[in-house]
Amino acid sequence: MKFAKNMLAAIGLMALLVIALNTVSAVAGVIGDAFDRQQSAHDAKIAIHKLDNPISESSNYVTDPMNGFDEEVYEASKQASEARHANLFISNAYGRE
Repeated sequence: MKFAKNMLAAIGLMALLVIALNTVSAVAGVIGDAFDRQQSAHDAKIAIHKLDNPISESSNYVTDPMNGFDEEVYEASKQASEARHANLFISNAYGRE
C-alpha cells in the first residue's frame, strides 16, 4: 500500500512538473510573439516615416555642388532658422544682447 501511494505521488509530481514546463514554454512563446509584433510595428513606423519624409538626412546641409555654398538658399532654410533660434537662446542664457 505504501508503495502504491509513493508511486501515485511520484506520478502526480511528474505530472505537475510536465504542466509547469509546458506553461513556461507557452509563456516564452507568447513573449517571443509579442516581441516580434512589437518589432514589426516599430519597423512599420520607420517605413511610414521614411515614406512621409523621403528627403535624406544629407539634404539638411544646404550647398550648391556647382557654385559652393548658396547663401540665399541657406538663409531660407529650416537649418538657418534653427541656428538663429539656438544662437538667440544661448545669447539670452549668457545675458548677451
